[in-house]
Amino acid sequence: MEGAGECENYGAIKGAHKNSVMEVEWTNDGSSLVSCGADRCVCMFDSGTGERVKKYSAHSGVVNGCCCSRRHGAIFASGSDDHTARVWDARTPGGPTPSGWRRSSL
Repeated sequence: MEGAGECENYGAIKGAHKNSVMEVEWTNDGSSLVSCGADRCVCMFDSGTGERVKKYSAHSGVVNGCCCSRRHGAIFASGSDDHTARVWDARTPGGPTPSGWRRSSL
């Protein structure tokens, strides 16, 4: 049994961002991780391999937070110093959700 305050590190995603990592979230099914950072990017990683599968760079400021949808693992949101909150759909080529997304579907 490990001592108080000690735990095993199961892995690290190195090179995820070029600057500070601001937040990391698991998708609802646990298959992916979504992170955001001071490099103005949001990234999605395969949680099994740690490989980056998508990179979103539409923000023009530090991305302070991200949040995955509780119902749809491929949909997540990010908030930035550029005064925008963006909704992303990993199933959509190129990143952002189409303009026709409905708030009630999230």
